[in-house]
Amino acid sequence: MKKLQGNIIFLGSILGQEKYAILKSSKVFVFPSYSESWAISVSEAMYCGLVCVLYNSKAYDTYLDGVLEVPVEDKGEFVETIIKLLSNENLRREIADKAKRIASKFDWEKIAQDHDQNLHEIIN
Repeated sequence: MKKLQGNIIFLGSILGQEKYAILKSSKVFVFPSYSESWAISVSEAMYCGLVCVLYNSKAYDTYLDGVLEVPVEDKGEFVETIIKLLSNENLRREIADKAKRIASKFDWEKIAQDHDQNLHEIIN
């Protein structure tokens, strides 16, 4: 028993201002996906100042040291990382500050333009 009950809430799909309010009131963002190409939810959580706990993936290389990655499928390490963050506010804040700075650099209009350009290059 890892004693995480009371610290984790599963909410399902949340949109708009409600999502932003929930992210801003949270301490850690847990994203146990095994396969991603780009997880916008991770960027959103980072922008809200949350440390993201993720399975190790090339998709997250762009986030540098603003997230904590654990080996894929290592559920024990995943849980221990969450507990470490919930138990150490200084560590959590230090990483969260880096996360927010990294996420603040993303310009979604520029990303969309780059994506469109890449698609046109592939097609033509």
